[in-house]
Amino acid sequence: MEFSEKIQEKYEAYYKSYYDRELGLKNWKKLIEFRLQEDTTFGPRVLNWVKDWIPVQITGANILVVGGGTGAETVAFSQEGAKVTALEPSVDACEIIRDKIEFYHLKDVQVVNGIAEKMTFKTDEFDLMVCFTVLEHTQNPEACLEEMVRTLKPKGWLFLVTPDYRGVYEQHYKMLLPLFAPKWITKWILRSKGRPEEFLDTLQFVNARQLRNKFQMLSVNAMQLFHPYPENWIRQETKEIKWMMRWSKWFGIQKDQFWLVQKK
Repeated sequence: MEFSEKIQEKYEAYYKSYYDRELGLKNWKKLIEFRLQEDTTFGPRVLNWVKDWIPVQITGANILVVGGGTGAETVAFSQEGAKVTALEPSVDACEIIRDKIEFYHLKDVQVVNGIAEKMTFKTDEFDLMVCFTVLEHTQNPEACLEEMVRTLKPKGWLFLVTPDYRGVYEQHYKMLLPLFAPKWITKWILRSKGRPEEFLDTLQFVNARQLRNKFQMLSVNAMQLFHPYPENWIRQETKEIKWMMRWSKWFGIQKDQFWLVQKK
């Protein structure tokens, strides 16, 4: 199904600001086209990961999507029969999710405009939380983790994915960068290539070691998941793919860190 012209216009305005103005990506029009398909690509992929890796019954579960974005995960889990709450700080993104709820005729979906550092939800409320490439965009990742654990039910699960900023590839700018170096060096590289650098200041350079240390201080059991390289990585021979795979082999640092976290 194709979205209405109204929803497509909102998508284009939202992601043009992000991809073009904030990140300076030349292929921003193509990226918007991909985003318009996220409910049939990205959303189901996240859903299937959860179904494959976490022993939780999706149908009937009370699920929180932390950082709802433009609603791909919200749509996927709702269509699977879950009761879904999308927590999203952007007013414009919240509006797009609400449009999708109407477009897909979704039931038991709530959209909350708010931040993960200070949730308004009750303690022990959710069966499952999904936080996919969101933690690096928050102002205080540790406070977010504490809030997510607080609002999870005992034995509830958190599926957390976030970049490991000890690597060599920045996935928002979509370019090789020495993320382990001081930020002023990374900014200098961006500036030298004519790319906007202000967005870098909005990112929290979290890494797997920091999260491991934090999880050990919380009432959880946490597992970092390592899975095979995507087939398209192995087939491609771009310099970005080569360096990401080499870095992972040399230092054991993944492009993204996948965590399965269960509250005690």
